[in-house]
Formats: sequence, structure tokens, C-alpha cells
Amino acid sequence: MVAHQPSEPQRLSLETVWRRAVELLEKITGFTLTPTLPAPGETWHWSVLKFELRPINKAGGAPRGPWGPLGAPQGPPGGPLGAPRGTLYVDLWARKDKTRLLAQFTIRGSKQMDYPLKRGWELGGPLSRACVVEDNGCLRQIPCCALVSNFAPPARLSNSEKGDDAEEALLLLRDSKITENESLHLLHELGHVIHGLLSRTELQHLSGKPPNPKP
Repeated sequence: MVAHQPSEPQRLSLETVWRRAVELLEKITGFTLTPTLPAPGETWHWSVLKFELRPINKAGGAPRGPWGPLGAPQGPPGGPLGAPRGTLYVDLWARKDKTRLLAQFTIRGSKQMDYPLKRGWELGGPLSRACVVEDNGCLRQIPCCALVSNFAPPARLSNSEKGDDAEEALLLLRDSKITENESLHLLHELGHVIHGLLSRTELQHLSGKPPNPKP
């Protein structure tokens, strides 16, 4: 008699799961998540990926094919993609002293900015100016979220603070495998991300997913 050996859970390509989620986002909302080069010092670890939520202009359609090069297309209105409507940082892989959560975090909410900016009030640091766009005649702060997970890192991922560049970090998606259960959790949290990034509210505290009510 041969003892029963539990089978290994089926593992899926993280890149494929992410691509399919973005394709579904495009089909349902008309927006896409495009990889973008972060500014120097913008992220807390070199392997953190940055994406921008952008509307797909009907005439141009969404870009297809390989991911790269990072930072393209930047798409002025009239091109394939419109102006950024939200920013997403994706911190996927486990490393020392990192949280074990798979969760979405709101970094910045959507809100109208006409009142303070028209009065010359200085708000935020040097990156804050890139977070304000013109939207239907008013100035709006675009939302920003982080999606954090603790997936097993690919073998070539360095846990040092200074690793390869951001383009290399994006290629790590191709080397990563996750279980079916992990993919379901990832898609659930990505739903919270999209809820937050699509917010266009007048007040920041109304933006995105509301906090869970206390019992």
C-alpha cells in the first residue's frame, strides 16, 4: 500500500493574474493601470512597483503586448491614454521585518483643491504638485493607494534597500508564482484599490473604502 501524499497546491503566474485583472478593469471601467517609473526616493524599497490609473481614450485603445519600456506611454489627451487619475504602489514580496498582511492601504484620498490653491496656500512636499490635476474645470487631488502582500520572493530578488532598477523590479512579476488562494486574496484587495482610485469626491474623508464600523 502506498501512503497518500498530499499534492502541492497549484501555482499561478503572478504576472498572468495581474494582467487578467487589468484587462477586466479596462473592460468594465474604461481605465487601465500602466507601469510608471517612480521618482528617486519615491518608494520605500527598490522592488516596489508604481502604477498609474489612466482613462483609455476611445480612439486610441489600450496599449497591448509587453510591459516595457517603463514610463511609456505617457499619453497626452488624444493619445491612447488620458491624464493620471490615481497612483498605486505595489509591494508584493516578503522581506525581513515586513508585515505579513495582504492588504490595501489608502495613502491619499481624492478631494477638490480649488479653495487652497487659488489662495496660494503651500500644501505638501515636492511630490504634491504631481498629485493635482485639472478635472472638468476644477483642480483635484488624485487618490493614491498601496497594495502590500507577503508573497514568496523569486530567487533573484535582493532584499537589500539598493537593488536593481525599477524596470528590473517589474520583470520580477514573471518569476513569481502564487497559489490559487493567494490569487483570490490579491484580487479581493485589488478591488478595494480600484474603489479608492476611482473616487472623485469633494472631501477627502469620503474618498475610497470607508473604515469598517465598530461592533
